[in-house]
Amino acid sequence: MSDNIDQTQLHSLLKYRGAATEDKLFQLSSSVDRQSQKEFIEIPRNKKALAEDDASCMRSQLPPIATFTTREEKLSNDDPFQKQVSRDWEETLKDISNPSQAYNFPQRPQMLMRSHFEVESAAFHGNAYELVVFIQIKLLPEFEAIAFADFNAEVGVWHGKHIRGAVCCYFDIFVYSDRRSDKFIIEGVKTKGDPKPFVYFFKDFKRKFIPSIETAKPQILCNFGSLSCSPITDDEYYQGLQPIFRMAQATNYEARLEAAKMLCDLFQQNQSQLQLPEVMQACVQSLEGLVQDNFPDIKQHAIMAMSILSDLQCYKSDLITSSSLAVVVSLVTENPEPNLSYETIQIRRECAKILITLAQFNAAGVVESINRLRGATFLPHWFSAVQQLEDVRLRSHSEKALNILTRISS
Repeated sequence: MSDNIDQTQLHSLLKYRGAATEDKLFQLSSSVDRQSQKEFIEIPRNKKALAEDDASCMRSQLPPIATFTTREEKLSNDDPFQKQVSRDWEETLKDISNPSQAYNFPQRPQMLMRSHFEVESAAFHGNAYELVVFIQIKLLPEFEAIAFADFNAEVGVWHGKHIRGAVCCYFDIFVYSDRRSDKFIIEGVKTKGDPKPFVYFFKDFKRKFIPSIETAKPQILCNFGSLSCSPITDDEYYQGLQPIFRMAQATNYEARLEAAKMLCDLFQQNQSQLQLPEVMQACVQSLEGLVQDNFPDIKQHAIMAMSILSDLQCYKSDLITSSSLAVVVSLVTENPEPNLSYETIQIRRECAKILITLAQFNAAGVVESINRLRGATFLPHWFSAVQQLEDVRLRSHSEKALNILTRISS
């Protein structure tokens, strides 16, 4: 560990800058281009030949401020949000120059995962704190599909989580210093869940530091045609789903978790048989139990499944009257521990989107259902709590739902 960690100052500055900057970055958001069919490989580097090029490349991503965002194609030179982001970045760099903000990364461990790369410390003027701010304020907000915890200065790590439908992945991003080579080392470690989101993230993340990184050409596989099969009847379709519905009510944790994931995959297919009355009733009842499950993993995948289902027109009325709505509206304003907020923030944003979808369909029905499930005094308190939400994206979605519902409740 380092001899001069100022963790309190580090955390407070990052949190302040990150909140201010995320508010503006949300307005400028666009999806990150992911070359999902290419496979990541490590490229051997000639250290002496590339040292100066790497340092020059990294400095080009720091000030001048005009190059702060990768979303310039959507911005004009007079955009006020871009100017505010520039000011935040300038002020942050001024704070970095303060000697009292000195910070050193933990030393390089004996063993490293294959998913790591080196960064010339000269690119950040040998200032570890400058690299931390650069990653947290400029790079991480670009990955909108992933939620990150604040930087842990004691361990030198960011915790990240991706969840979408049936796919969930936890991973860590560590930063180390190597005094022997005078370099910073960035290492990614998948800790839990599906590997694919982490592989794609780390490939894109590394490319931010080494733009010239090469990727392997995708392997060409034999293209087999699909097998022909006779269409199944509605009754056969319903009977085929019975194992999923029974798993959703099982006492075993793994069975319920797999049921929630399978419902996500099922709803994404959007087959015509999903509109059968008996299938609709069984799907909504299964979600009611899974959404209220005591295990967070099951509940989160069930919320994802409900979000997919809410986009189907035939299900909206049933979801509005379902007891699942009470859980959804409560999760929006839930206040988890600050160091654990990254684990639930994506689900809370999804809950706000569900409310928007259902309120746009039948706002009066949503208000009536919430009053029936939570009581007549719940919505006024909920409206007030929405205004206090710190996450920019969550507050934006919630306020949109609030604007629709207040016109009915008032």
